[in-house]
Amino acid sequence: MSVYQTKNDTQTAILQSVNESGVFKRYLVNPLSRIYTLIRALANAQHTFINESIIRLQQAIHPHTAIHPHDLELWKRRFLLDDRSATLARHNIRIGSTEVPASNITIPQGLIIRTEDGVKFRILSSGVLATSVEVDGQGYYTIPLVAEALTAGTDGNVVQNSITVIESAPTGIDVVYNPDSEVAFPARDAETLPELRSRFLAAEAGASSQMWSPAWYLAQAIAIEEIYRAFYDSALVTGQPGLSRLWVTGKTGDLLPQVLSDLYDDLNVNPEKYSGTGIVQVFPLVRHNINRTVTVTFSEAGYIPEQEELDAMAEEFFLDMERGEDFSNSALESRFYTLGGVTNVESTPDENVTVPDGEIAIIGASFTVTGEVAT
Repeated sequence: MSVYQTKNDTQTAILQSVNESGVFKRYLVNPLSRIYTLIRALANAQHTFINESIIRLQQAIHPHTAIHPHDLELWKRRFLLDDRSATLARHNIRIGSTEVPASNITIPQGLIIRTEDGVKFRILSSGVLATSVEVDGQGYYTIPLVAEALTAGTDGNVVQNSITVIESAPTGIDVVYNPDSEVAFPARDAETLPELRSRFLAAEAGASSQMWSPAWYLAQAIAIEEIYRAFYDSALVTGQPGLSRLWVTGKTGDLLPQVLSDLYDDLNVNPEKYSGTGIVQVFPLVRHNINRTVTVTFSEAGYIPEQEELDAMAEEFFLDMERGEDFSNSALESRFYTLGGVTNVESTPDENVTVPDGEIAIIGASFTVTGEVAT
């Protein structure tokens, strides 16, 4: 018996089996018929009393299939994995007046400031704009403070001089800006389910592998927060005895040289991890960001899964890709045809991407997938 994830998938499979068997070939099978009602009841019973229990057990045993928060937390603890929830960005700001203040003005803690497009921040500590304040580099009379985003995630990593609006400003305070080109404390988005499952797989392989094996090296790389994907070339592949290579990449941008340097030092200098017999070089992997708009059409609204599931399917498609594997629109679309009730999948632009050997296709920041009902 196949174990399907949803009631709709179970019902579709039973209906297909009934049609192929010819058991009810003399009867009309449609959503209003008694036969269809019987099949729907059977599917609901199988899913509720059998499938859900099997799926729950599978997710508890295999970390890469886990989806329930409780199971995910248990596996993170078992593998000693760090939490990668979304974080809040912090910016150095300057706030004050366009004119010399006539008296000392208190800038309260918690004052809300924002960008023109509505990304809000709060000032973390109060300050006083004194009458003796000196003019700053932009010709204003300001003092330095720190502001923290109200909403977690990378939306808070705004660009220089974009925080310009003060909400409910104290009298005499009329200018604010973030002068630095770099975010003081950059935020990160919450780790996605496919990313966490990928870390589970790497940790599981690393824990069950001997030190200095390919799986162990990959586990060391993926354990670093900034690294999204990693590939290992042994000395047999490099053709140089005692010299292996790790190829790594981030998800949304190039890895900082410091990340590569720290990983190299960890594997080649750290006495607890250095093999003593060879060197592991660390190189950035060339990425090809793939941005598509994927529309999955379903026969009925009941078949449309949660948006999180659609997003996870797209990301898992890219996580399954190997170095040098060309991106194929038809292969991407076929992944969504495995869902129950799908009548059409359209990906635009409808273009394949050739990926050279040693490079990798990565899901782009503008990649979207949505489900809709056929009209």
